[in-house]
Amino acid sequence: MRKFTLAILFVVISAVVVIPATEAAITGRAVGSASNSHITQFPYEVSIRRRFCDACAYEHYCSGTIYSTNVVITSASCVKGADIRRTNVVAATSKRSASAHDGQVYLVEKIIEHENSDIDIALLHLSSNLKFNELTLDRVILATEQPKAGEKAWVAGWGLLSEFEANFDDNLKAIQVPIMDLSECRKAYFWTEVKHTELCAGFMKGGVDACQGDAGSPLMVKDKMVGLVSWGYGCARPGNPGVYTNVVMLRDWITENA
Repeated sequence: MRKFTLAILFVVISAVVVIPATEAAITGRAVGSASNSHITQFPYEVSIRRRFCDACAYEHYCSGTIYSTNVVITSASCVKGADIRRTNVVAATSKRSASAHDGQVYLVEKIIEHENSDIDIALLHLSSNLKFNELTLDRVILATEQPKAGEKAWVAGWGLLSEFEANFDDNLKAIQVPIMDLSECRKAYFWTEVKHTELCAGFMKGGVDACQGDAGSPLMVKDKMVGLVSWGYGCARPGNPGVYTNVVMLRDWITENA
């Protein structure tokens, strides 16, 4: 079992979704640990980078998780409308910077989004195989059982460090959050729907969460992937836990489309 020794502070990890023109927007995110992490602790995590014009540089847009030698799992909101000619995956690096001289860059051959647009998951098929080394680049293990309320989960990403400032850090950050009972999460989000294909994690008091730029990051329990960052109301706000796509429920879909 990998050991994590990160200090848990108040920081954010984020997801990428369309933000409504309101002060309090629904976003996919992560806030919680100001301590640097390292890709050796999350060797299955990759940076998905996009450029929005031919002359533009590639920039980190969201995260993904290595499933197999040429397939990466991410959230559909990360890649909605993405042009594969302007999308790539950078693996084996702890940095979000565009150069990523210490990472491995892979082109995207095709993107498969879930046929149900309400389910926030997609698969990126790469044009070449990943070069595993079991240190900085390895595949994730999918959980086969649902996590229990109260279990500790880890999330890492390159998203915003706070909701109201564009303060990204170049280093991978990680937070720890507890799995929340789904019925309690639905009470917190009484004004919208938390689907049966989703799960929640976080503290009702807020303070620790994912944030803008963390969409697609894996939610890990006991070194196995149980979910991926999807959405939430703001970042680390009291009474608004993080909502994640439930990967355990979607194992068959992943297997069939990988």
